[in-house]
Amino acid sequence: MLKNNNLRNIILIIFANLLLAFASALFFVPMHIVNGGMSGLSLVFLSWFNIPVDVTTAILAWSFFFIGLIFLGKTFTAQTFLATLLYPIFFFLLVRYVDPLWIGFSPEEETHRLLASIFGGGLVGLGMGISFLAGGSTGGFDVIMMLGQKFYEWKASVTSLVIDIVIIGLGMFTFGIVVGLYGVIATVVNSIMIEIVFVGLSRVYLVTIVSSKPKEINQFIIEKLERGSTIYMAKGGFKQQPLEVIQVAIQRREYFLLKQKIAEVDPSAFVMINQARAVLGLGFNPLTHSVPTLKKKAS
Repeated sequence: MLKNNNLRNIILIIFANLLLAFASALFFVPMHIVNGGMSGLSLVFLSWFNIPVDVTTAILAWSFFFIGLIFLGKTFTAQTFLATLLYPIFFFLLVRYVDPLWIGFSPEEETHRLLASIFGGGLVGLGMGISFLAGGSTGGFDVIMMLGQKFYEWKASVTSLVIDIVIIGLGMFTFGIVVGLYGVIATVVNSIMIEIVFVGLSRVYLVTIVSSKPKEINQFIIEKLERGSTIYMAKGGFKQQPLEVIQVAIQRREYFLLKQKIAEVDPSAFVMINQARAVLGLGFNPLTHSVPTLKKKAS
């Protein structure tokens, strides 16, 4: 069963990276749409330094991979290796040997650019969501997000937003504000598609962790993720030994950081992840609406 799951995950990651490369090479690059990824920065470098987009993408992908290997360890790089290997190859083949005109897009048509930003962003989100479901990572700028979290305690969501803003801003500076706004559309559609594929309509997970090192994991949750947690005692069904169980509600991006930390602290930990329909309270949707009550007026 484990081998079948591994094979399925590998196939899904291959397909996911093919989708990512297809969207970038045949939607974003021909239409000069700068989204918040490596292909967006590659377009900027093409305009500034005349460096081919596939060359820049390969350099960025492998540079981030080795930076992650040095500073983030083998666990993270193992998750990103397949994407780092496949995406530049797929991107190179599609950019070099597939004519984007067969789709029918024309850079002079604003409607075509709008369609490319919407459907390209959707394909990227679909690819990223599939990769996440298979337990992989797209690498690239995720390394910066992880480094910021590890060394500077930057929140992952904020780091990701800043990276997107910087790259799209460079696109606006290079190709104009109107063209740059299509990158904003692509990024928004990308985020929506990831949510649909990876977490459904809810962005919140309820994570239950059974570990022999609960203090370290709980400290990471409180100090790094800035989330509250609940710890309760349980008893193992097989050995009948007492166990400490951690329960925490987190957002999608925090899930990858938490998973990485658990793998580092206790690779044999038991983790259950459930999608929450709704989480209300501190750090999530506020309890702003009071329940109406029927009270008799004093006579």
